[in-house]
Amino acid sequence: MTQDGQALTFDLSGQIKDQTKAGKKIVVTYAAELTSDAKVYTDSIQNKNAATLTYSKTPSSVAGEAQTGTLDASAYVFTGKFSITKKDKADNPLTGAEFQVFKGGWSDDAAATDPETTPLKFVKVKDGVYKLADSDDTGTVDTIPAGTAELQGLEGYFTVKETKTPSPEYSDGLKPTFVVGLHSDWNTPKDAVAQATYKMNSGDPFDLVDLHVDIFTVHNVKNITELPLTGAAGTVLFVVVAALLAGSAVTVYAKSRSTKRALTA
Repeated sequence: MTQDGQALTFDLSGQIKDQTKAGKKIVVTYAAELTSDAKVYTDSIQNKNAATLTYSKTPSSVAGEAQTGTLDASAYVFTGKFSITKKDKADNPLTGAEFQVFKGGWSDDAAATDPETTPLKFVKVKDGVYKLADSDDTGTVDTIPAGTAELQGLEGYFTVKETKTPSPEYSDGLKPTFVVGLHSDWNTPKDAVAQATYKMNSGDPFDLVDLHVDIFTVHNVKNITELPLTGAAGTVLFVVVAALLAGSAVTVYAKSRSTKRALTA
């Protein structure tokens, strides 16, 4: 195979000379990268990927027949988006946070997986909007500021990690992490698609992230007492309180033993 721009040339002469393969079907498969110029899914926008195969009929051409033939094929390609909105416990907007996005974190087998260790790179479309970079893009970033941010050009599973809190008053040890699933629901002829967005059951032990349609509201808290009293967060708080109570009991017992010794001395 050779490549010239967007044209690929497959040399099948070796296959044709093999008489044992006479009459058998030839399947040509190629992979292409969806560039950052691709339009992000809406109800009316799709990316149509078309290909034309031009093949030689030589040496078995019939006299007077064209020496080449063509076959056309096309497919619609999906690319999605999701948004991040930062808020405090009282749902007041926050700014100044930073995030990184990593590929992976979940599988189609409904199990958590380890995400990749290198953050994905994005290109800035405009303030608050970033699109996944392709291999030819320059001026890319791997850290997304929010406030609010829209991330485009995605499909599959992604782990989103807050790397910087909005301000020092918010707990650095309770920075949210969550796993996103973005998938396409195709119609029967596969020429139209609806986006399905999921918050996967992984990566958010403190219940600080909520999902509505394709918008993830990510909360920050100042300390452990502001955590929701549900799930793992409630368990953590319960354990801390239990530990504090146990410590108090030990202190009271020790003091009572000291008082008793003083009275009997």
